[in-house]
Amino acid sequence: MIKKIFLFLSYFLVLFASTQIHSTEKQKIKFVRYKLENGLTILLHKDNTRPIVSIGVLYHVGSKDEDPNRTGFAHFFEHLMFEGSKNIKRGEFDKLILNAGGESNAHTTFDYTYYEASLPSNQLPLILWMESERLLQLKIDSAGVETQRKVVKEERRERLDNQPYGNLTEILYAMSFQKHPYRWLPIGSSQYIDKATLQEFDDFHKKFYIPENGVLVIAGDIKIKSAKKLIETYFNRIPKSGKKITRDKILEPPIQKDISKTVYYNVEFPALSYTFHSPALGTDDYYPFIFIDLILSNGESSRLNQNLKIKNELVINSETSYSAMEDYGLYSITCYAKNEDTYKKISTNLNSELLRIQTEPVTDRELEKVKNHVQRMIFDSNSNLSGIAHNLAEYETFYGNAGVINTEYNKILAITKEDIQRVAKKYFTLDKKIILNYLPPKRK
Repeated sequence: MIKKIFLFLSYFLVLFASTQIHSTEKQKIKFVRYKLENGLTILLHKDNTRPIVSIGVLYHVGSKDEDPNRTGFAHFFEHLMFEGSKNIKRGEFDKLILNAGGESNAHTTFDYTYYEASLPSNQLPLILWMESERLLQLKIDSAGVETQRKVVKEERRERLDNQPYGNLTEILYAMSFQKHPYRWLPIGSSQYIDKATLQEFDDFHKKFYIPENGVLVIAGDIKIKSAKKLIETYFNRIPKSGKKITRDKILEPPIQKDISKTVYYNVEFPALSYTFHSPALGTDDYYPFIFIDLILSNGESSRLNQNLKIKNELVINSETSYSAMEDYGLYSITCYAKNEDTYKKISTNLNSELLRIQTEPVTDRELEKVKNHVQRMIFDSNSNLSGIAHNLAEYETFYGNAGVINTEYNKILAITKEDIQRVAKKYFTLDKKIILNYLPPKRK
């Protein structure tokens, strides 16, 4: 059973990257939190075991903040932020980091955009200057925009348009959300990026790339007092915007009945997808749903794999994806049938497994196995500085409290069989789901 990882940030990966390390006093992630006068939130975690620092800057802007007629803006800015600034020449951003012995990356999700870099600790002044430069005076001109238009469109072609089943996820999101901007993917549509003007890109930067909308995290070989001085030097020069970003809560109506769609593409195996609305990030139901997903789909002994692949030989593969987002969640199960005959039998077996987890308590062995798996993922998520930096930034942004990094573990381990059954009943409404039939071309 393969877990599906989204190219844009894989919400399932983020979900696990967001779970926490063991909560004993010895292993707690210690950090200092404060705000600059301009509104930028700072989180500092000291770890002097290695001469390395990891920097993360999270801006609370994702694809859900876009105009429906300009989808892909947040992702486009992920690229544009590497174009340079008033004092950093075009194409020099990555070179400066590489020449300093470091590496950098970024990703965009429905809810945020995250920039990260890891360097030798003596290069901390360099990366702080660079991050402050592109926040204060990013270069937005025709040359950079045109360059990134080509890059973003090519990325979409390679990862979605030209891949077998590449647009399956895009179709599912469009079917699952009618009003909420989660109905389009962060990678957006090429046609809207083509139409956008320089002024529109500049306006987007001025609205969302402001100190009040960001969290800066430094994790690693630092002295707190010295780090604060460096941050003050580079980031205090950035004025407070004075603007308040308002986000209206867009209520997505619940699914009232099965919504079905059939599409034909040049693929070899027919696929069937079920999709359900699921718990949002950090809600009470979010934690049990992690367990539900793992019981259904994690590993050879998982329920779906045993039923669909091993016992009944209906599929060549199946995969699940739980995207827990800020406003809503989405859960999909996609089964790739061996042939047309087995395809017709999948829904019966899939329905039986979803009904089973609602009506029968999971076994002690299943519960223990999942808890052990989550515990291992928890330790892995905080086993390196970049993971700690990302976790702190995400918790501060979406929970309003980075300290959750040390407490959520206990919530996860407290999950019971009754919790799993209750949440499964709530979300697996078998007569109110999204059904996508993704089929090979019709035979003539």
